[in-house]
Amino acid sequence: MGVLREIRHYQKAETLLIPAAAFGRVVRDVALQLKPDLRFQRSAILALQESTESVLINELASKFRVIIWCISTNIVIIVANLAAIHAKRVTIQQKDMELIKNLRVMITGRGILLYLLLIRPLLI
Repeated sequence: MGVLREIRHYQKAETLLIPAAAFGRVVRDVALQLKPDLRFQRSAILALQESTESVLINELASKFRVIIWCISTNIVIIVANLAAIHAKRVTIQQKDMELIKNLRVMITGRGILLYLLLIRPLLI
């Protein structure tokens, strides 16, 4: 979770991450290849840099969310497989996935109301 915190920090930061001189050289180099006689105002390069960094940070954040989603999906499948093995089955069934979903809701605390209303009266 430290990576997400770091991404949020950079999203909120008002300072630029890429050194301005290096970014300006790259912009001028690319522009020189397209049209040799282009000139840039400092404010134009600054605007390009801000938008570039914003796009990069948002792309990295979305990629990281996809990676976390893939990892959590794999963990759910592994735990569902363990539930099937515990039930002396080879195949994961829908009831295994529902069990994992209910356990995750109960463990994370999001399902405490559901637990108090439905499950606890059955245990008493």
